[in-house]
Amino acid sequence: MEGDILKLDSVLSLSEEEASGPVIPLSEWNKGSDGYGLTLIGCLLSHRSVHFDVLKGMLVQLIQAAQGVTMRKISEDQFCLVFNHIEDLRRVLDMRPWIFYRNLVVLQPLTMHDDPLSMA
Repeated sequence: MEGDILKLDSVLSLSEEEASGPVIPLSEWNKGSDGYGLTLIGCLLSHRSVHFDVLKGMLVQLIQAAQGVTMRKISEDQFCLVFNHIEDLRRVLDMRPWIFYRNLVVLQPLTMHDDPLSMA
């Protein structure tokens, strides 16, 4: 039984490259079909780590996007906000700067030629 579990673990383990890669596929980072990017790349500037689900719950609640917003984790330090409507995105940018527990939240629009991993 133990040998079977070890075999299964070796088959299901991620390689180092897979484990360090982005959480979401590139095709989902910027899904605007009208020529506008509907994605913001964000980063929380903090000396302590913050649980992603806590940050997500608070930001999505504060943003109050009328047409909806999805927040996804890109890496340990970065996330993206994918909006369903350009007006919600513009409103969030107009309301900058954003603060989360006395820490600055950096938000930057994603364009087609940007590398999300090198932003924020």
